Amino acid sequence: VLLRYGAGAQDAGVPEAALAEARRWMALDVERELRDGLLRAYGDGYESVVRRIAEDGSETVVVELLRDGAPVAGQEQQTGHAAVATLLEAELGILPPYEELAGRALRCGDPGRDDWTEAASALWRRGDEETFLAASAWCADDNPLRQAFGADVLAGLGGAGADVAGGAGRFTAR
Repeated sequence: VLLRYGAGAQDAGVPEAALAEARRWMALDVERELRDGLLRAYGDGYESVVRRIAEDGSETVVVELLRDGAPVAGQEQQTGHAAVATLLEAELGILPPYEELAGRALRCGDPGRDDWTEAASALWRRGDEETFLAASAWCADDNPLRQAFGADVLAGLGGAGADVAGGAGRFTAR
């Protein structure tokens, strides 16, 4: 949303820096990062509790340190960094490989999450034969999540590009 309204657009290097940070967070275990950061700041000897709150197409991870059952400190971080990276790549004209986008969707494991939907949307926008072939192959995979992602991509390709009579996409009949 921020990109659509020009956030950082006037500052050279801001989208690239944001992409690097999103990619960095994609590779991390958010819960572990938050816990480790709190323990570095407050030291050992605390019990930690974790809450995960589903919201806005992602999840907020909340880690709190407790002493005698009372909160001492906490940090929270929203997930969805793969979706952010995918959006920034589109903004910068970067086309990640098909398997990389599929991997982002499969890591989140939830078709309702932004990491999944943005990866599928990026492939829909390509709307080319290679995308169709990759998605078709995913549908034949043994992994049910990969099959579901392939089906989502094919469903989007079927309506994209409305270049045949009746408004159907060129892949619909296949």
